[in-house]
Amino acid sequence: MGIAYKYKTGVIGSGNTQLIEILPARLAGTDKTYTLQVALDGKNFLEKPVATLQVLNNGITGETGFFPAGKEDIREIKVRYIDAATKKDIVEPEIFRGYEYHMISEYPIEKKELEGYELLSEPTIPKGDKDFIGAGREFVYEYKKTKTPDVDDKEGWQIDGTGRWYRNADGSYPASAWKQIEGEWYYFDARGYAVKNQWLQDGGQWYYFENDNKSAKGWKAIGGVYYFFDKVNSNMKVGWVNDGGTWYYMAGSGAMQTGWVNDGGTWYYMAGSGAMQTGWVNAGGTWYYMASNGVMQTGWINDGGNWYYMAGSGAMMTGWLQQGNTWYYLTGSGAMAANATISVGGHNYRFAANGAWIG
Repeated sequence: MGIAYKYKTGVIGSGNTQLIEILPARLAGTDKTYTLQVALDGKNFLEKPVATLQVLNNGITGETGFFPAGKEDIREIKVRYIDAATKKDIVEPEIFRGYEYHMISEYPIEKKELEGYELLSEPTIPKGDKDFIGAGREFVYEYKKTKTPDVDDKEGWQIDGTGRWYRNADGSYPASAWKQIEGEWYYFDARGYAVKNQWLQDGGQWYYFENDNKSAKGWKAIGGVYYFFDKVNSNMKVGWVNDGGTWYYMAGSGAMQTGWVNDGGTWYYMAGSGAMQTGWVNAGGTWYYMASNGVMQTGWINDGGNWYYMAGSGAMMTGWLQQGNTWYYLTGSGAMAANATISVGGHNYRFAANGAWIG
């Protein structure tokens, strides 16, 4: 049970909150009375104040009053120190956590002395004993940058405690927008920071930004999956991609495909590298033949002057094959026997030049 003690003045502070375990009276056998020693600073327990807690069969009582509290009741106070011109954090915000009914005055919310800046405005910090965190609070201190010999306000990249942003020549900065800088594309979020190590969907297209904030171009492995991004516009590609004269196929998710790919009812085979295969392909111990455009072949094919027959599945056939009233024999290599006598099962068979069995 989380218990936040409210002493007689009605103040509930961050220091006087403790997590304690209480044995309910109905299990203990009798009503129980506890005397709780309170640490107003959260560390040092004093002889006073103390509180009396009575646990009865029908609940918690006592003239001081107690409030149940759990992790779900913890809220945050954020204290920001920002540049008044750019509205960006100069240093990392201070974060204080406590229960929603903790007094704001219990927390050390104060201005900072920041090198190169002077304070322009500060928030009003509630001091009343009924000013609680509630659903959460944010207080902002605004600073103005002071001119020093080593401060350069020219156009260019800026870095602060949150990330990288870009100052335009007029002092403004891009936000929720693309910007091309020295030939590379960057995207800046609503706060004006260049995004990195993340996906972005914009205008129906997907993009990915590297650790250096640049938009990815060409091949990029993300989470163990390969993607291809346009080398000019940086958008993620789907479908067929030709890179360096080699064809690849990217799924709707953008992931590079390997193995069998069916596109519009036509089968293709992609190597482990993702490259589309042509010619003979051994997949799972079975031979297939892919045309120069990568399309899997079926029926009769001629390769190097030899005839082969590929089943409807594309698998190369061996052994006897009947086509209409004509029998053919396909050797162990798949090549059709032609103008030759072949021994099969201890019997000799003669085949014409066109491969037909003639006796």
